[in-house]
Amino acid sequence: MEDKKEEDNISVLIVDDHKIMRRVITRVINGHSETNTVGIASDGEEAIQMARKISPQIILMDINMPVMDGIEATKKIKATMPKVCIIGLSRNNKKEVINRMKQAGASAYLNKRKVSEKLVDLIEKEARLRN
Repeated sequence: MEDKKEEDNISVLIVDDHKIMRRVITRVINGHSETNTVGIASDGEEAIQMARKISPQIILMDINMPVMDGIEATKKIKATMPKVCIIGLSRNNKKEVINRMKQAGASAYLNKRKVSEKLVDLIEKEARLRN
């Protein structure tokens, strides 16, 4: 059987303004053989720049961030990169916030409290939908 190469993994850009959350998400993603962190951004503007530079398959986008929030960054990324999958992340479970993120172009939403349990499954599901 052929070994799976790192470049065959699902590429993920992590966008979150909290350093500890970025570390947790990175560990979860890199702890699975199917996923690989290819970049980390701490606000929406940085996310836009990095997305254009590295063209990840999946972007994990925090909603509440300084400089530019995740909703606005999602709109701007999806306008120029419509095929990229963006998964919204937040501790906020209010339907209006989730709906605004999805209207901006996010294909899914995950509460940050569920990151360690459900994140990789959701990434793999969304990546399969695009192939």
